[in-house]
Amino acid sequence: KRLTFPSIIMVAVDECLAINGEGIEYREFSCMYPQLEPFYFDFEKKYDPFPVHHFMRNHPMIPIVAVILYGVFIILGKQYFYNRPAWNWRSAMALWNLSLSIFSWVGMARTLPQLVHNLTSLSVRDNLCEDPRITYGSGSSGLWVQLFILSKFPELVDTFFIVIHKKPLIFLHWYHHITVLLYCWHSYVTTSPPGIFFVVMNYSVHATMYGYYFFNGHEVASQVV
Repeated sequence: KRLTFPSIIMVAVDECLAINGEGIEYREFSCMYPQLEPFYFDFEKKYDPFPVHHFMRNHPMIPIVAVILYGVFIILGKQYFYNRPAWNWRSAMALWNLSLSIFSWVGMARTLPQLVHNLTSLSVRDNLCEDPRITYGSGSSGLWVQLFILSKFPELVDTFFIVIHKKPLIFLHWYHHITVLLYCWHSYVTTSPPGIFFVVMNYSVHATMYGYYFFNGHEVASQVV
């Protein structure tokens, strides 16, 4: 019988394939688009969100306590300033709005391309039902999704500036802050597949909204312009 050399099977190695802290494989977005990769930091590309995710999942009372304290602050704060003059922290408020605007612009720049990629490469079912730890919840996009969720806590400071300046505190303002914080925490710890749609939408709105607040109505804005 004639001998032949054994066949050599060539296996293509996916250089963009990574494994997160839960042992789930995902493809890093920045690696899939080499023209964008230089704009990403190494800590973003290799970020594993699951130590923080596990902490959040195991401590469900954190957002509950936060919104209760938030409500107490609103009640006591309004009572405190009822017969007292308003404080003038407009410079601090302007810088606060600027920081949130910059943060939101960066977050949008990191999550919107991932969403566009998913919409153009995955089916409607996968966009709405696939495990988000695979589609957007790990690596660079996973970092900025997690930062988005956690940013709902410092955003409560918006109300602090309203109270100390004795401005009208409408129902929609505090209701929005409470419900969005609770919704985002719950959606994140339960790995909601379409969560990235809300993340991108909220980042985009806040990037413009807080920028508008910064440039509108304070001397810091006029100095910059």
